[in-house]
Amino acid sequence: MKAEVNDKIRIINKMNDWSMEYQEGDIFTVESTWYGGVNVTSKTGVPISLDEVEYEVMKTEDSSGVSGKEEKKVLLHADTKKGLIRALKAGAELFCAWEQEGQPGKIQILAEDQAVCGCRDREEIGEKIKELTGKGGRILVCKKSMAECGTEEQELPGGAETVPWGISELLQKQAEGYLYIKF
Repeated sequence: MKAEVNDKIRIINKMNDWSMEYQEGDIFTVESTWYGGVNVTSKTGVPISLDEVEYEVMKTEDSSGVSGKEEKKVLLHADTKKGLIRALKAGAELFCAWEQEGQPGKIQILAEDQAVCGCRDREEIGEKIKELTGKGGRILVCKKSMAECGTEEQELPGGAETVPWGISELLQKQAEGYLYIKF
């Protein structure tokens, strides 16, 4: 991603071993750009030209308008009905805590095995799912587990989504940077 004026950048690969004006991990604001990189000013006021292989552009604003904080991503994995209830409660509490901190985040719950059978309990689970999905959370239900416990898609509460295979979804979410918590 190309940096633009006023973007925040983090030094990840210092190329000039002789300069004491910047180190790996330092964060700067881009003042101007050139075809191969950016210009910044060091903490001591010295202008520095950085090649684009030396830095990464930091995410400074997400779609909700919260600036300066990277979005947290969490996958809560439940394979029992009790685990699903705990994951739903924890997800709702995490969203509340993040809202108070002004922290953007995504929470997804993956239901497999006996947790899928628990999804049929619309009274106990349905309201908790509505609460979580109302805040932007997602409930992912494994189709393989649905077949194993005889659950039909129409039995799932509103807001629940199906995925072909839970383990594949789990691996994909971890590759996307989601933190994994087992319930």
